Amino acid sequence: MTLVEEIINGDTKAIILTFGDFQPVSTRPEESGIFCVYRADAKGRPEKLLYVGETGDLNTPISVKCSDWHEEEEPVYCLAPMKGGKEEILRAKAALICKFKPERNENSKDGFNYGKTEVLLIGGKFPCSEFSIGQNKESE
Repeated sequence: MTLVEEIINGDTKAIILTFGDFQPVSTRPEESGIFCVYRADAKGRPEKLLYVGETGDLNTPISVKCSDWHEEEEPVYCLAPMKGGKEEILRAKAALICKFKPERNENSKDGFNYGKTEVLLIGGKFPCSEFSIGQNKESE
């Protein structure tokens, strides 16, 4: 399982997201999970984070979620497979959106509505590989 969740001192969740290789958004994901869409350069290499989402529908390419974007080059995405409940998936997605503020996401940019969360990122293209977000319940 690539999503690891544990309770630390009863209040902090730790999430590890392991992102796979970059794919064109026209490809279908092979597993459910969190995906990050990036603007690609002319050679298909990821440049700027555009969108963070979750997918459970393996029959639908990621491009359906970003069909209204008009990019000169096809965006690319990477996926972190997740096996967890809906709350864990939404927490991971919200943490990435709040921390990195992708330009195409509208919700969760200005606040994180969960308790303290430690996030470790493996793969993908992020400016940091780990971060902490949110507060312990007693300090909220």
